[in-house]
Amino acid sequence: METLTLVLAGLALAVAVAAWLKASGLRVDLDARGTEARRLVGNVQEEVANHLELHKAFLSRLASGEELTPQMIADDQLFTDVNETVIAELIADDKVLVIDVRTTQETDVGYIPGAMLLPIDQFESRAGEIPKEGRKLVYCAAGGRSAAACEYLAREGYQGLMNMTGGIGAYSGPLERPNS
Repeated sequence: METLTLVLAGLALAVAVAAWLKASGLRVDLDARGTEARRLVGNVQEEVANHLELHKAFLSRLASGEELTPQMIADDQLFTDVNETVIAELIADDKVLVIDVRTTQETDVGYIPGAMLLPIDQFESRAGEIPKEGRKLVYCAAGGRSAAACEYLAREGYQGLMNMTGGIGAYSGPLERPNS
């Protein structure tokens, strides 16, 4: 009888330990899910705040008389994407500031004549050199870095921003080289 009692007690202990281990595992899983849920909620809050700021900027610009295109609103961006069909016209316009955000190594190959050379790695520290008003055509090698530069400038209150989609490859005019 004592042996049976010991065996049953041992079995009960084993079941209790197994239940405790399972509960511990569930707690770890629950903690991980809670952490993930908090992260997701934080991401959603940040995204909503960013969209709210963007829409405030849209309304502010509309109130000040700046033209916003349906495409700018649909794309949630405060700049216009321009392609090769209007690039030559924009570059010929003396009132459009052309800004090249490629690296120094890239601009050594050539850049659009008269362009302001503002490498992306110096962009935030030198953005104050760019006038806030007026039209600005920003380009890079393919259009990605210039879009990021336009987003940054838009957040800082710059207006008249245009991103050259396709980058320098979309430009078929003459190129200037440093010290030439």
